[in-house]
Amino acid sequence: MSTYFEDCTSITTKFLRANGFFKSNRVAHCDLKFISNGEVYDLKIVASTMELESPLLIFQYSYNGEKKRLNIELIPRYNHLGGIGYKFKCPKTGRGCYNLYFINGEIASRYHFKLLYRSQIRSQRVKDMDKDYGIIFKAEKARKEINSYRFKKYHKGKMTKRYKRCLKAIKEAEGVSLEEAGLL
Repeated sequence: MSTYFEDCTSITTKFLRANGFFKSNRVAHCDLKFISNGEVYDLKIVASTMELESPLLIFQYSYNGEKKRLNIELIPRYNHLGGIGYKFKCPKTGRGCYNLYFINGEIASRYHFKLLYRSQIRSQRVKDMDKDYGIIFKAEKARKEINSYRFKKYHKGKMTKRYKRCLKAIKEAEGVSLEEAGLL
C-alpha cells in the first residue's frame, strides 16, 4: 500500500512555535489525539532543555496499545534579523526537516517514508482525460452548485464571488461542445 501526503498527519515546527514550545526558560507540553493513515495516535509532546545548546523534544505516544517514547533533537537556525528558528532532526535519516510524519507507529521525515502526492501516480491517460474533459466536468459541478439548496447568487444587490466563479466555469465550457469533446 502506497502512502500519500494527504493521508498522513504531521507535526510541524510552525505548530509547535504557535503553541509556545520554542520559548526559552519554559517547559511546554501538548496532548493530541489524531488519525494518520487510518491509525489512531495518542500523542504527548513535552519540550525540554530549550535553553541549552542542543534543544530537545520528547514525543510520548501510544500505537496499537504500545507506549513509545522518542527524543527528537532540534537544529537551531539563526536568521539575519537575530531571531532563532528550529528544524527537527529526523530520527531515522538525520536530515533537518520542518515536518515529521506518523506512519505505522514510526515518526520520521518524508525522506524516510518516500511519501508521494496522489497526482504523482496518475497515469498519462488520466492526465490527458482530465485536460480534455475537465472543463465540462467543472461546468457540471458549477451548475449543481448553483441549483443547490441555500445557494446565494446575490448579497446586498451584488453578485457573490462564489456565483461569479460558477458562471465563469460555465462560460468556459460553453465553447466546447459534447461532440468536440468526444462524449457523444
